[in-house]
Amino acid sequence: MSPDREVPVVAQARAPHATLLVNLLLPGAGAILSGSIGLGLGAGLVFALCANLAILTTLILPDDFTRFAAWTTVALAIASYGLAQVTFAVAHQRGIEIDRASRRRDGLRTLHAAVERGEHATALELVERLAAEWPDDLALLDWRVRLLRELGRAEDASRAEAELRRLDRHGIYARGAAPAAPRAGADGSHA
Repeated sequence: MSPDREVPVVAQARAPHATLLVNLLLPGAGAILSGSIGLGLGAGLVFALCANLAILTTLILPDDFTRFAAWTTVALAIASYGLAQVTFAVAHQRGIEIDRASRRRDGLRTLHAAVERGEHATALELVERLAAEWPDDLALLDWRVRLLRELGRAEDASRAEAELRRLDRHGIYARGAAPAAPRAGADGSHA
């Protein structure tokens, strides 16, 4: 699969409760619908195997297996069902994180385009909206300082710069040493 093509997330963003219900009824299916096909298939297959073994040892051929073997297979089926629910939770959280990263990246691209067009007030509004979701994001704080200076709001820029320095434990954004503004394709993170 090419890197440009993304696997669509079918139901996760639109109906997380429906995806959870599907996963409760068909273990592994919720993870598949959340975009984690491999995790969902793996969890579903493990559950199906364990459930079939439990049915075999307790209902179909109970006289051919010891009670211990029968109860062990039932315990494995219950554990694999729980594993499928945990797998769904992990896949769902991963999907949320991917969505957030995509929104941040798109916001930073829009921000950069606004700055290139000279629309500094619009860019500052965008930074404020992005900062509401990522309040401790150093790249956004750096953009805020730059834009406030560009708009002639020195006092606000000084407060924002003080906040940036407070959060910048590694000194990446120390006075005069801040990385260049992100390029159009960059995600805003500074390594």
